[in-house]
Amino acid sequence: MITMRPNRAGFQRLRTLAEAVKMSDADRSGPALTILNQVHVKQVRQAFTSRGASVAGGPWPAWSERYAVWRRKNTSRFGRSMMRLRGAYRGRAADQLFRKSTMPGAPDYVGQWLGRLRYAFGFRDDVGFFHDPTRSIIRKTARQHREFVAAFVRFYRARIRQIARAVR
Repeated sequence: MITMRPNRAGFQRLRTLAEAVKMSDADRSGPALTILNQVHVKQVRQAFTSRGASVAGGPWPAWSERYAVWRRKNTSRFGRSMMRLRGAYRGRAADQLFRKSTMPGAPDYVGQWLGRLRYAFGFRDDVGFFHDPTRSIIRKTARQHREFVAAFVRFYRARIRQIARAVR
């Protein structure tokens, strides 16, 4: 007859490893959010660079002829697109709307964990909200969603490797 004794230290190590692999709320709202913020910022920069060709809804529609003339007159001096020329309102700092949507440290930037595996990204701004229906940089394409998933998977794999290294 074989008698088996429980290896309490081994069971404790397994239990600790199993708990370490689980993502806590702090992980989701901290390091994971930081990684996903980087993906969002890259996508927004790409949207500005491509003038909306990389976002849901295709390229941003052309402006009216009258407004296009005014834009050419006012933006050609600075060599920038209108969204980067000025802020949301006349007299505010240059690149304001662009900064609000690409700088996680900005007060109006939105990047937050909403619970479970839901995240919100964007910015708080009246003019940005006004532009959203036709010039969205917030709504994501299927390809952009896949970029978020790939970044999250890379983050989780790195986390598991880190746990495995700690066990050795």
